[in-house]
Amino acid sequence: MPPKSPKIAPQKSTKGAVTPELFPPTSHGISPYHPRHLLDIFVEPGHFFNTEAALGKPLNLMFAAWLLGLSSILYVAIGDRLLGITKKGVQSNLPPEVLTSWLSLWSVAIGGGIVVGAFLWVLAGWWFRERVLLSGARRPNLRLSRIVYVYASLVRSLPPLVITLIWTLRYPSYGAVPAQEIYIAAALSIVFSCGELISAYIGVKTLFAVDRWKAGIWFVLAPAVWYTVALSL
Repeated sequence: MPPKSPKIAPQKSTKGAVTPELFPPTSHGISPYHPRHLLDIFVEPGHFFNTEAALGKPLNLMFAAWLLGLSSILYVAIGDRLLGITKKGVQSNLPPEVLTSWLSLWSVAIGGGIVVGAFLWVLAGWWFRERVLLSGARRPNLRLSRIVYVYASLVRSLPPLVITLIWTLRYPSYGAVPAQEIYIAAALSIVFSCGELISAYIGVKTLFAVDRWKAGIWFVLAPAVWYTVALSL
């Protein structure tokens, strides 16, 4: 079990000052993918972000961003199957080989995850920093904002990966996964997406000097409304 780490003070800035950088690229420490830390991001995110784990290590960040990209593709695949099940006559938008071959599905997810993960790191990470700014932080560090974003996203990145790995062992192809399990996976995706919002909110409160009510609006309420609208379409 990792040793307890000293408390990290929230990132603060004075007038005209550049905020200090936490979790530098050269930092050493326990991997954030240690089982204890992975459990923390789900059940105690404040402790996860208040740790000496090597959160800023480039390889760790790249892996988290890649997992985010990979899981985003898996979520699209789950959504496509769900749409085909709930709306009869709707044709799948997935390439036929993805439905009939696990190798094809994993090739698309793994390769596409690199591109999607890089895109999300740049664009979604920037928007995350803007929300930190709107929450009351003064000149929040962009890299630190991206760090919180990709690690908080592990809450929704890991479950579809685990579920799809189980399906790979149980069924001959993705198209053979029963409708009932697609429903369960879709329901879990909503649950863990909500969990990601809480993790991001706590991470922002832990590492930035923000107003908690504004942060609650930008990191919990606004995304929850967006999810609700998207699901209703």
